[in-house]
Amino acid sequence: PQQSQVVLHRVETAVEMLEVCKNNWDGVDVAIFAAAVADYRPEKVGTQKIKRSSEPWSISMVPNPDIAAHFGAIKGSTFLVGFALETQHGLSYAQQKRIAKNLDAIVLNSLEEPGAGFGMTNVVHWIDQQQTKSFELMDKTRVAEVLWEQIIAQL
Repeated sequence: PQQSQVVLHRVETAVEMLEVCKNNWDGVDVAIFAAAVADYRPEKVGTQKIKRSSEPWSISMVPNPDIAAHFGAIKGSTFLVGFALETQHGLSYAQQKRIAKNLDAIVLNSLEEPGAGFGMTNVVHWIDQQQTKSFELMDKTRVAEVLWEQIIAQL
């Protein structure tokens, strides 16, 4: 349900999301970068259906803006939390990502654990500058509560 304190901004692309974030950045105390933004997008977007042909064709991809890294570069006192989904070397890759993007913490989602990922439950690891905390399998509502408790403890 929509909360009265929450303002919803609908976007369809990473470029649109970056612009909305920039326009609303002033005064942000905590930023949680939880959207699963695609790393790449098609270089050209067609306005019509591409008709079948016997000729091969390919789609040229360009990088999307890295929204978390953008705000990590200008964070000031804002507490930044990012998310990582890794399929190998999860803890070390997530820690590298946290440092590279100048995040205060990162939440690692691991697909290697039974019940984790895209269903109603997840297994997460909270990684900040001082510690790594691993949490057992839990429903995603409880995951949100646990992560919020971690954020509050840091402020």
